[in-house]
Amino acid sequence: MIHLKMTEQQHSSLKNHLFPGDSLEAVSLASCGRFCHEDREFFFVHEIFHIDHSLCKRKEDFVSWPTGVADEFLEKSTEKGLAIVKLHSHPGYYRKFSHIDDESDTAFFDDVYGWANDEKRHASVVMLPNGELFGRVIQPDLSFEPISRFNIVGNNLMIYGEGFRNADEDVSIRDIQAFGEGTVSVLSNLQVAVIGCSGTGSAVIEQLYRLKVKRLVLVDHDKVESKNLNRIYGSTKSDAENGEKKVLALKRHLDNIGLDVEVVVFDRNLYDSPDALKEVICSDLVLGCVDKVDAKQLINHISTFYLIPYIDVGVKLVSDGEGGIDEITGAINYVYPSGSSLLSRNAYSMKMLEADAEQRVNPEYYKERRKEGYMVDVDNPSPAVISVNSVMASYGVNEFLARIHPFRYSDNSRYDTTVISLTEWDMFHTHEKSEDKYLNKFIGSGNTKPLLGISELNKFNAEFD
Repeated sequence: MIHLKMTEQQHSSLKNHLFPGDSLEAVSLASCGRFCHEDREFFFVHEIFHIDHSLCKRKEDFVSWPTGVADEFLEKSTEKGLAIVKLHSHPGYYRKFSHIDDESDTAFFDDVYGWANDEKRHASVVMLPNGELFGRVIQPDLSFEPISRFNIVGNNLMIYGEGFRNADEDVSIRDIQAFGEGTVSVLSNLQVAVIGCSGTGSAVIEQLYRLKVKRLVLVDHDKVESKNLNRIYGSTKSDAENGEKKVLALKRHLDNIGLDVEVVVFDRNLYDSPDALKEVICSDLVLGCVDKVDAKQLINHISTFYLIPYIDVGVKLVSDGEGGIDEITGAINYVYPSGSSLLSRNAYSMKMLEADAEQRVNPEYYKERRKEGYMVDVDNPSPAVISVNSVMASYGVNEFLARIHPFRYSDNSRYDTTVISLTEWDMFHTHEKSEDKYLNKFIGSGNTKPLLGISELNKFNAEFD
């Protein structure tokens, strides 16, 4: 299965250039990061080069451009090991590659393989006036193989391809189908990863499973303990007594339900498992239910490098200093590549990130660190939080549903961060205008060295070549 992913901004930029309003074909080029795992191959749009309309010969069913106009872009991209994708328009809604397209692609990609001097694959994509995409991979022998799916990642998650409806269907019908046939159809074709499978994570997982996503990837290295039994869905006393891994207990619980959902589990820390990283990268969306800041940062990097939307679900209880609770809040952060990051939103500080990283790498050395868990400033290993976790998990899952099938009255761009206060019995949301200038340089980079731009992951470089 072959996937191509791009950001909503990139998609909009391409649509504006490829359809200037004159009903003539136009063309752009893109450099793309790559990733392959088992039978799945991914292309991630990194940078776009629009070929000036005035330099092209343009007709209703044909476009060509002078040799040399893109040489600098091609040279820079192939030196970095990036794939080249040619994108052009079909203003007349022709939903196939024409014989003219075949001849053009054969000639162009013969030159591209000369630039690249390797046998890694490239691609050709057509955009229709409604923004829908279809395409094919160009193999080293210049034969073609169809691209299965296109993910457009931004305020919404739009998907074109096998198992998904075309973009030009009646909008009112699509709206009526929210939580109905339309939503169920999309969910049944998605792979979703959940990082952190304890109290909040287990509630998220239970809902995603019963919503019948196609494939669930669960990552958590911890074991079930007696103190967890009041909040981990599906956990049992025998799990705690036997020190069962949380993900294994959850998988047993889900398998006993018996729905047609594939559940894949990794009982390792994401920093220590290349296999877990690969399955997360293959996912259409990631939900993070972790309190450790270094884990949040890692997921944010995955989101940017591999163009995956990320929903972070957080819960906080603050004591009143007298044995009671002063504040119960949760935060749902929707993070997507080219938008703001958790760090730029001040969801955590660099000091907190360094503390968690040090505690993970060298737990004996770093003793003086912030309090862990749900209860801030109170040593309570087993607080009664299942109801709080379940509320916040539901908001996180509904945030996911809103992104694949918008149902809110307002545009999704308004809901980057949603804060729910149970003590105030109130909820508010914000649009985050901050920008992570460092991270956004790596949009769609795919496999890099070091992996994800994190030096600690140099140990996985060979696994991702």
